[in-house]
Amino acid sequence: MREQTIAVRTDGAGALKRALNDAGWLDDEVMAVGHFRQGKPPSLAAMMTGTALIEVLRPRRSKRLPRQFVLAATRDRLVAFKALGVGHGEETDLNYYYEVRIKPEEQASFARSGVRITDLTEGVVADGATLVIDTEHIPVMRQADAASDPNTDELVGMLAAA
Repeated sequence: MREQTIAVRTDGAGALKRALNDAGWLDDEVMAVGHFRQGKPPSLAAMMTGTALIEVLRPRRSKRLPRQFVLAATRDRLVAFKALGVGHGEETDLNYYYEVRIKPEEQASFARSGVRITDLTEGVVADGATLVIDTEHIPVMRQADAASDPNTDELVGMLAAA
């Protein structure tokens, strides 16, 4: 039987972690999960002038990771899964929520000791950062709004302390 894609709302702390643990895709317990996209967050000026589109169309920075992914941390390793984020409703509506759809196949796996996150200009809630895997520096940005994604906060805090 083929494993199914998981759909998880990100507004509850620990929701992504619980979903992956419940799915049983990894042998070890998942301790934290974050949702990212390769690239840099667009500046206000880039959004106003339309040049932000260049970043969206740019090829992914690293072939080691999917363009959009969740990164799950276990005690010993970090595992990347392809993911897609979907907003439901209008962001200004009270009923709006953001959902991450995670595909079951592992895309990459790294020793946890070889991964950290840097360039957090606004701390764990920064929109953009640099994911350092061994010697490779990969610009990444959050997919969900930092105010509504405590899941990614937890993973960023863990990797920033590494």
